[in-house]
Amino acid sequence: MIVVGKFLRRIILLDFGVLLLVGFDQWVKFAVSKQGGFFIWPDFLDIGFYQNYGIAFGIPLPLYLIYPLIAVSLILISWRYWQKLGRGDIWIWLACLLIFAGAASNLFDRLYWGYVIDYIHFSFGSTFNLADVLVVGGVGVLLWRELISSRA
Repeated sequence: MIVVGKFLRRIILLDFGVLLLVGFDQWVKFAVSKQGGFFIWPDFLDIGFYQNYGIAFGIPLPLYLIYPLIAVSLILISWRYWQKLGRGDIWIWLACLLIFAGAASNLFDRLYWGYVIDYIHFSFGSTFNLADVLVVGGVGVLLWRELISSRA
């Protein structure tokens, strides 16, 4: 019974963290869409409103393929790491938090706007948002953990 309580608390904390990160990313997207952008470093880095109809890095993909890919990816990640989440591996917990929050925020954009709002733009062509950083960071943590566990 105690183990179930701990696990439930971890899941509730994970959900709260996802909501907090999604809320922050959506707040920034809303602010950028209403206020416009600004240069942080002229001719190199700006914060602005960019519509992304593709997937990562603006790669085009039809909507009927994007949603199933997101759903399958999240199901596979959940299935793969569910037991490690229950055992309290903080790194797996953090990785899942980052991936779920990033995916949820960008999925909200796609469902509400029909595109993802990107706002971080480098002059050499890369445009992304916090949700993208969260997903990449989460995947990076999972890869790091897998490398460490394969060496043990």
